[in-house]
Amino acid sequence: MRPRVFMFIAFVTVSCGATAQSVYKWTDPQGVAHYTDQPPPSGNAARIQLKTRSEPVSPADAGGGPGAGITSSATPSALATAEAAAQKRNCERSRNNLSTLSSGAMLVDSSNPNTAKRLDEAQIAEAKRAAEADVAAYCGAGNK
Repeated sequence: MRPRVFMFIAFVTVSCGATAQSVYKWTDPQGVAHYTDQPPPSGNAARIQLKTRSEPVSPADAGGGPGAGITSSATPSALATAEAAAQKRNCERSRNNLSTLSSGAMLVDSSNPNTAKRLDEAQIAEAKRAAEADVAAYCGAGNK
């Protein structure tokens, strides 16, 4: 029984010490105030005791991953409408990209504005294949 009491007292003492933290405030020769966890080498510092405590975590905050505690008030039909609108936008953008690539206009790789260069035929063909895949994915295979 005595070892348990001793362990309990030791645990409480250690945990209480963890919540009270010392910070030292000192001013350098230029007049700038510093706050550190160790005193300066000169030893001229005021010791400040900080008391911290942790707040209990609610079950929603302790949840699994991103958005785990978020509840959605959106209805399934509203989500379906938003998904359809995004699908339509992506389809239009994909078709515009394919149209631009097929137009025969001079195409420039502008990923780095300082070193923009004209695309060669192989790069244009690769970009067309990617654009066609996007059109197939967003517009459906039969809607090219």
